[in-house]
Amino acid sequence: MEAFLEFDDVTRSFGNVHAVDHVTLAVKKSEVFGLLGPSGCGKTTLLRLAAGFDRPSSGRIRLNGRDITMLPPEKRPVNTVFQNYALFPHLSVAENIAFGLRVAGRPRSEIRAEVACMLALVQLEAHAGKKPLQLSGGQKQRVAIARALINKPEVLLLDEPLAALDLKLRQRMLMELSRIHEEVGTTFVFVTHDQGEAMSLSDRIAVMNHGRVEQLGTPREIYSTPRTSFVASFVGDTSFLHGYIRAVSATGGAVIEAVGLPAFEAALQKPLACGSEVLVSVRPEKISVSAAPPAGHDGMVVAPASVEDVIFLGPESRYALRLGTQRLWALRLHDRDHDSGPICKGQEVWVQFAPEDALVLDGTGVAPRGL
Repeated sequence: MEAFLEFDDVTRSFGNVHAVDHVTLAVKKSEVFGLLGPSGCGKTTLLRLAAGFDRPSSGRIRLNGRDITMLPPEKRPVNTVFQNYALFPHLSVAENIAFGLRVAGRPRSEIRAEVACMLALVQLEAHAGKKPLQLSGGQKQRVAIARALINKPEVLLLDEPLAALDLKLRQRMLMELSRIHEEVGTTFVFVTHDQGEAMSLSDRIAVMNHGRVEQLGTPREIYSTPRTSFVASFVGDTSFLHGYIRAVSATGGAVIEAVGLPAFEAALQKPLACGSEVLVSVRPEKISVSAAPPAGHDGMVVAPASVEDVIFLGPESRYALRLGTQRLWALRLHDRDHDSGPICKGQEVWVQFAPEDALVLDGTGVAPRGL
């Protein structure tokens, strides 16, 4: 698929602050594209620039090959679903959905037919006559989506659409959004600080930090092969161990020395010289914990550790482990196959993980954390 919504070297400055800092990215037609990052990273500003509510300080924005940088919002084939839904409290569900078509002066018969289609799409036919105050949070969100889609925009922008919902309702609405997208095929661009939302709904994700795109890729790429320590820590849980490169091989691998671990060989995310400081990132689910030394661990990284804390999470437990001066997090599923029994706080244990599960990142300038 070719680029559909394009940001070409876009910057938005407020005085000396670059809310969006030279961002270049392309959203493909009909995909669900997530803008993920912490508060203040620039993702909402980028969404506002796409909607036309703000204009870039420099750079261009194109939609389907057409330059829309200076077009006002009402001239863009783009609609927005806001975090607070912005429904008209004095209008019914059907009237809220019909609002855009009425402003456009469409015939009443056409409006009735389109509203009926939208009500069916969001499964609110039985609530057509209700006012927003009579609806649940999830129902209000579906009304806002139907109102935005009834004008058949080329791009639907969603600004933290699930932020006001509780956990169970967010999970259900993620499935609803996915279903609606499959039915209408409109390009979705949505902003969120929730990694779970972004990972479950997006075809691709742009992870933003300080106004820039740190990494762009599929959810699997973002999670499995983060390119920076920020992406590794923001998307999913991980542990960082400080170390250095003892030797570099001709194939691009390196022998890593990290506090609390034996030396091991791992691949590098980018070329680094011998002696370089590194961060070794390991996901908690990649680490196994046992009370006894693991048998037959050829090729694995194995080290003794002490359990500093145990957090019970129902089907699994999360362990804070001390390796020398550093801390490592691990997860252990509760099943009937564990012969060693439960692991308790204060216990001495053994940890192991495969070298290929260790992500080695540039640690230059990253101060060790006292954990």
